[in-house]
Amino acid sequence: MSALDGTWILDSERSSDTAPVLERLKVAWVLRKLAPTVRPINVIVTTAERATIEVKSGVLPSKRHTLVFDGVTPTVDDFFGNVLSYVVTLEGDTIVGRGHLMLEKEGKVPLELRRRVEEDGAMTLRIIVTPSGEKPLELKRVFKRK
Repeated sequence: MSALDGTWILDSERSSDTAPVLERLKVAWVLRKLAPTVRPINVIVTTAERATIEVKSGVLPSKRHTLVFDGVTPTVDDFFGNVLSYVVTLEGDTIVGRGHLMLEKEGKVPLELRRRVEEDGAMTLRIIVTPSGEKPLELKRVFKRK
C-alpha cells in the first residue's frame, strides 16, 4: 500500500487558480468558468507496477485510468477539450508523467505531471505545460483525504 492510496477531495483553497493557465491554453470560455466549480474526488489504488486512479467530479463523467510505471505504456486523457498523452514512471514516492498536450494552433506542447503526498499529508498534483519559447505554466492541485 502506498501513501497515495485512498480517496482524495480537491482542496480549492490551497490549489492554484486555473484561470490564467486555461486562458493561455485557449480553453473555451465556458470551460474556464466551469473549472473552479468542479471539486474532483480521486480514488487511488497502487501496486508496485501501476496506479489506478478514478476521478469523479459530480459534474463531468467519471474517468478511470491505469498508469503503468514502465515509462513506455501511454496514458491518453482529455484536458479541458485538449488531448494529452504521457508515459509514467515512479520516482521515489512521486508518480511522474511526461508527454505532451495537443493544442489546436500550437500542436504538441511538452507536459509534466507530478503526483505525491506531502509532509503535511496533503496530496499534490502539479501539471506543468511549457508552450514553445515560454516559461512553464503550472497548475497546482491540492487534495485532502476523505
